[in-house]
Amino acid sequence: MTRRFLIRPEAEQDLAGAYEYYEGQYEGLGRQFLDEALATFERIREHPELYAPLYHGIRRVLFGKFPYGAFYIVDGGKIRVLAVLHMSRNPAVWRSRN
Repeated sequence: MTRRFLIRPEAEQDLAGAYEYYEGQYEGLGRQFLDEALATFERIREHPELYAPLYHGIRRVLFGKFPYGAFYIVDGGKIRVLAVLHMSRNPAVWRSRN
């Protein structure tokens, strides 16, 4: 079953902020972060139920090379990415986005 894959505007803002931060640290590091995000999104697309629900159906998959996680929900025919956050962030941030 092919599901629609949607990234909420807040998650896009999360990605943009992290990109800016990493690119400011070292040229090209922001691009590496985005590549890791795309690989993470592909893992979600291929196996959305692989990752256990954490809170009210919201699931998390950790990035491989960066201390970030993508928080998403599988809703019928859709996968919605709610947040892409550094793992030290307060969980209330992603919990409030469903």
